[in-house]
Amino acid sequence: MKHTLLCLLAVTSLWLYGQPAKPLASYNLSSIDQMYVDQFQNIYVVIGPELRKYDPTYQQLYSFSNPIKGNISQADVLNAMNPYIFYKDWNEVVVVDNRLNASTAINFNNYGFLDVQFISFADQYNVWFYDQATDKLYKFNLPSKKVVNQSLNITQLIGSENQPEGMVSTINKVYFNVPEKGILVFDALGALQKTIPVKDVSHLSVQGKELYYIQKDDLFFYDLSTGKIQPLTYEVTQPQAIRVSGNKLYLKTAKGISVYALPTPDISK
Repeated sequence: MKHTLLCLLAVTSLWLYGQPAKPLASYNLSSIDQMYVDQFQNIYVVIGPELRKYDPTYQQLYSFSNPIKGNISQADVLNAMNPYIFYKDWNEVVVVDNRLNASTAINFNNYGFLDVQFISFADQYNVWFYDQATDKLYKFNLPSKKVVNQSLNITQLIGSENQPEGMVSTINKVYFNVPEKGILVFDALGALQKTIPVKDVSHLSVQGKELYYIQKDDLFFYDLSTGKIQPLTYEVTQPQAIRVSGNKLYLKTAKGISVYALPTPDISK
C-alpha cells in the first residue's frame, strides 16, 4: 500500500509540474482505426470492419463484424451494456449487447434522415445523431422510432457555415465539436447552452465536469465549472485520440494505445 501511494504521488508530481508522465501500460497495435473505453475501463478498438472488446489488462473478450456492411465508421460505448456501432455509408446504427451480439438496427433513411454524420449515446432508449442535410442534432427514441428532441439549425445558431469534427455526450449534455468555432454544448432537450471558445480541437473526451482534448498534437484539460484550461504533460508523440475513464487517460497514437494515470488537475494556477 505504501509503495502504491508513493507511485501515485510521483505520477501526480510529474503531471502537475511539467515533467512528462510515463504510461502505466502501452499496447502496440499500429492498425487501430479508432479507440473507445467504457465505464468499466474495458477497451474497444475498431480495425476496419471489426470492433474488438478487451478487458482492462488488454485481454481480448469479444468481437463484432458484419462483412456486408463493411468498415465501421464510429462506435459509442458510454453504455457498456448496449454499445452503438455506426455505419455512415449505410446510414445505420446497430445496437449490440455487452458481448457484442447485435440486437437492434436502425436505418435512418427509413425515417427521413439521409445524411447522418455522427451518433452518440443519449440514454438507455435514445441515441443522439447529427444529420448534415438538415444541419441539426436529433435525439431519437429506439423503441418508438421517433424523434423526441432536436436542436435548431446549427448554422443559424452560430451564424456561420460549420464543418463539425464529431460529438460526444454525457447523460444530460452533448458536446459538438466545430473546430473553426469551438465546442457547442447542448442540453438534453437539444437547446444550445453555450460555446466553449476552444478552437482547432481534433478529438475530445468528457467525464463529469472535466473535458480533455487534443489541439494541434498538444493535450489540454478544460474545467467545465470554472472555464480554466491547463496543459497536460504526458510522454506521448502525436496523439490521435483521447479517452478518459475513472482515474485513467487513454491515448491512441500511430503505434497503439497508451494508458496514463489521471490525477486531479491543479486548476488554481
